[in-house]
Parts: sequence; C-alpha cells; structure tokens
Amino acid sequence: MSLSQPDQPTSPTSPTARGRRRAVGLRCFGEVARLAAALGLGELSMGMSADFDLAVAEGATIVRLGTALFGPRPPGVGVVTDEAKLGCY
Repeated sequence: MSLSQPDQPTSPTSPTARGRRRAVGLRCFGEVARLAAALGLGELSMGMSADFDLAVAEGATIVRLGTALFGPRPPGVGVVTDEAKLGCY
C-alpha cells in the first residue's frame, strides 16, 4: 500500500499544502507503479479519500475511501505530526 503525504496539520486546506501533497503523491504513486510493473504485480493498493484521483491516474486498482464514506476522524486521531515521517511510506 502506498500513501501520499497527508495534508499539513496547521492548514490542510491552504493551496500550498494541497499542492505539495499532490506533488509528493504523484511522485510516490508513480514510483510504486513503476516498481509494481517491474515485479509483474497485478494489484496496486495506493491512495485514500483525499488523493484517490492521483492514485487511480497512476494505476491504483485498490484505494481506501473511509473519509469519503464515513466522514472525518475525530480531532487528533490518525494525524502525522512529525515532519520527518511525511513523504512516501
């Protein structure tokens, strides 16, 4: 499973945060898709509600849509706050 960088906790709706997340998402999803193709993998689990369009554009066959279906999580649950953890993972 590949996930792009989450929105910045301080201002997830700012144009800068969204643009940065999308750029990192494209890079990460593209890397995973190339690796999967090289290994002959048929399924790609990439992306979540906020970036599923990027993941599908890069070849995802499985996406996680929990927030789109059930709404946002309670404050503080599942939030990455360590900047070093952001990026491809």
